[in-house]
Amino acid sequence: MNEDSNHFAGPLSSASLPMHDTSIVSPTSVIMGSLLAILPWPVLGIVACVELSLLEKPVDAIFMFGSITMLFLLPLAFVGAADWIYGVFIGIAWLMVLLSPLGFGQRCLRPGLQMGLVWGGQSLFSAIQAGFGFLMILGKQC
Repeated sequence: MNEDSNHFAGPLSSASLPMHDTSIVSPTSVIMGSLLAILPWPVLGIVACVELSLLEKPVDAIFMFGSITMLFLLPLAFVGAADWIYGVFIGIAWLMVLLSPLGFGQRCLRPGLQMGLVWGGQSLFSAIQAGFGFLMILGKQC
C-alpha cells in the first residue's frame, strides 16, 4: 500500500511540517545573550564615573554591579559582617540572573519571544543596578 494514499497514517509518518517550531536553544547561546544583556550597563556606569572623576577607589565600582542587592543585605551591616560577604552575595545574585534563562525550559512554542523577554528583564535588572550605583557614588561626592 502506498503511504501517500494511507488516510490512517499517524503524524510521525506524514510529510507535513509541524505547526510550531520547537527547536532547542543551546545553553551557550543563552548564556552569551545573557552576558550581552547584563554587562553593558555596569560598564557604561563605570566609564561615566571614571570620566566624571567620581571613583575615589577602584573598589567603588562594585556599586555598579550590586547596589540594589546591597540594600537587601543591609541587615548584615548591623551584625558587623565582613566586606567580602557583600561581594559573595552580589556575585551569587549576578550568577542567578545570568543563568535564569536556563531555568525557563529548553522547549517552548515561541523561543525567540521568550528569550527576548528574559533578556529584556535581565537588561532592566542590570540598568537599575548600575543606575542606582551611579547615584550612590554621586551621592558620596556631595
